[in-house]
Amino acid sequence: MPEASVVFVHGIFSSARAWAPMIDLVRSDPELADIVDCLAVDYPSPKFRLNPTRRIPDFNDLAEWLDNKLLSLDATRVILVGHSQGGLIIQRYLARLLDEGRAEELARVRAFLMFATPNNGSEAFLTLRKGGFFPAHAQERDLRPLTDTVAAAQARIMRGVLMATDLTPSTCPIDVRAHVAMEDNIVRAVSAKGMWPQTTTLPGDHKTIIRPTSASDDSFVALKTRLIEASKAPIPEPPVVGFTNLATSTEQHFQDRLHTDPPVQIAIGGGTVDFHVHSGPPERLAGLGAIVLSSNTYLAMSQFFKPSLSGRLRRAGAATSPSGEIVTDTIHDEITAWVTEHHRLGLTVLPGTVAPTSAGSLQPATAVRIYHAAIAEPVLETDDYAVNPHAVSAAVRATMKQARQDAEELDHFPRSVCFPLLGAGRGGLSPQESFKWIWPALEDELAQDPAWSIHFITKRLEDAVFLRTQLSGLAGHGD
Repeated sequence: MPEASVVFVHGIFSSARAWAPMIDLVRSDPELADIVDCLAVDYPSPKFRLNPTRRIPDFNDLAEWLDNKLLSLDATRVILVGHSQGGLIIQRYLARLLDEGRAEELARVRAFLMFATPNNGSEAFLTLRKGGFFPAHAQERDLRPLTDTVAAAQARIMRGVLMATDLTPSTCPIDVRAHVAMEDNIVRAVSAKGMWPQTTTLPGDHKTIIRPTSASDDSFVALKTRLIEASKAPIPEPPVVGFTNLATSTEQHFQDRLHTDPPVQIAIGGGTVDFHVHSGPPERLAGLGAIVLSSNTYLAMSQFFKPSLSGRLRRAGAATSPSGEIVTDTIHDEITAWVTEHHRLGLTVLPGTVAPTSAGSLQPATAVRIYHAAIAEPVLETDDYAVNPHAVSAAVRATMKQARQDAEELDHFPRSVCFPLLGAGRGGLSPQESFKWIWPALEDELAQDPAWSIHFITKRLEDAVFLRTQLSGLAGHGD
C-alpha cells in the first residue's frame, strides 16, 4: 500500500478532469509513483439548474459528502488538495469534524494544500453576481467577499489545527499551505493568502496553476515537495492523560485539556501556602488573580496563531465576533498603551520589569489581570534571546508587589497568582535553572505575606512532573 492517498477537490463550475495534468505528472514521477496514489473526486457544480426538482448542493452538503468519501477511503495517510472553491470545501469539512469532536479522525490527514483558494472571497464572482449572473447559486454565495460562514470555518481551523500541537477530540495538528497564482485575476493574492501563515506564490493564472505542462513547472515542484514530506510525516497519537507519578521523558507533550494534581502545602513565614501545578492551555485556568506572562524586554506579544503562552492568552483575551474575527485585541492594545505611556515604544524596558493589564475576555472566569514580565532580551540581528537569571528573581518580586497592590485596590482580586517557568523555552533556561531562580525570591515574598495561593502552568507534562517533585520535596514529603 502507498504511504499516502492524495485527494484532489476541484473548484466551482469544474470537474475532477481539471486535475488530470497534475495527476499524470504525479503518477509518472519515479519518486512519487510508489509512495502516493491519487483520487480526484467529483461533485455537482453546474452554473444553473433547469430542473426545479433538483438543487445545487451548498458547502455544508459538500463537506458532508467529502466526509463520507474519506470515511470509505482505505489509506494510512491522506493529503487533501483543493483548487479554488475546493479549498473552501475542505476547510468546511475540517471545521465540521472539529466542531463535532471528531478531530481524532483527522490524524491521518498530514497535509492540506490550497491552490488559488478565495479565502477572503472572490471579487470576480461578486461582479458577475451584480451583473445578474448566479442570482441564487448555493455555492457562489460562499465565494462572496468576507462571508461569515467561511470566516467561521477558518477561525475554527485556526484554533483546532494551526494552534494545535496534540491530537485530541477537538484538535489535530495538520500542515496547511496556501499557494497563490501570480497572474490570477479571479482570486487576488490577498485572498489566496488569507490568514494562513505558510504561503507560496507560483507562476500562472487561476486555471494554469493546477495544469503544469512538465515536471519542472513550479506548481508541480511545489506539490511534489509537499507530497514527499507529508507521506513521511508521523501520525499523531492522543497524549498521555495526567501526570502524577509519571517519570520524566524526552517527549514534549502539550495538553489540550488542563490537568491539575492536588495542591502541595508548604509552610512559609508562619503560614501555609497552597501550590498548584497545571499542565495544558492557560486559558482553561479558573479563579486566578493574575497570570504572569514571560515576555521579551520590548513587552511585545506573540501572534494569535502561536502556541506560546503569549499567543494563547492574546487570542483568548481578545473580543471576537460570532464568526471568530478579532474585534478588539484587548490585552495587546493595553500593553501597547502601557509601553506608550511609559515612553518605551520601540525601546526596551529593564529586565525584571512587570507591566499589568487586564485579562480581557478571560476576566473574571480565568483571571483578572495579566502581568507582563520582561525576561528575555532579544539578541540583535538574530532570532535568539538571552536571559539574565537575575531578571527572573526581579520579576518574581515585582509580580508579588503588583499582586499585593491589586489585592488592596481592586474590588474583586483573588489572592492567587500563576507563574510559568520564567525564562525557559526560547529564553534558553532549563526548567531546573528557571525554578532555581524563581523559588528563593518567591519564598522571600511569601514569608512576608503567606496569604496567597501560587500556581504554576507548563506546556509539557515532564515539566509539570519536575515542578511537582520539587514542591513535594520542599514540603518535606515524597510524591
